Amino acid sequence: MRRGRSPDEVFHEEKRREDWIRGVEQRPLARWGWTHLTDAATLARRLAAFRIRPPA
Repeated sequence: MRRGRSPDEVFHEEKRREDWIRGVEQRPLARWGWTHLTDAATLARRLAAFRIRPPA
C-alpha cells in the first residue's frame, strides 16, 4: 500500500491531500474511527460536528 514510501512520506502526502480538499475544493473533511461507527446516530453526530450533512 505504501508503494516504497516511508510512513512519514505517506503521512505528509495525506496531510497535503487534506489541505487541498479543505482549501481548494472548499469542502468539509472529517475523520472517524471505529468508535464513531457503533450506530448511525453516533456517526451522524460526528459528521454534524464538522458541518457535514449526508445526502437525503
